[in-house]
Amino acid sequence: SAGEKLSLLRRGMNLVSACGITSVHNMNGDPDEYALYRLLDEADELPLRLYVPYRITPEMPVGVVDEAVAMRDSYR
Repeated sequence: SAGEKLSLLRRGMNLVSACGITSVHNMNGDPDEYALYRLLDEADELPLRLYVPYRITPEMPVGVVDEAVAMRDSYR
């Protein structure tokens, strides 16, 4: 569930932050994950800088690029 994912993200980010890590790359970016990170950011619970590229695979339709650009622009 989204609540469980948020809890796990909090625990994981706080753990690596306590070890001195200041930024991470999440290579599985999608709108659902971005939304979770946004919730944490709005609650001032994001202890790390995140880099989350939009995951595009060869099987995806060409129009997915527009979605990726829109997501990038809304989560800066």
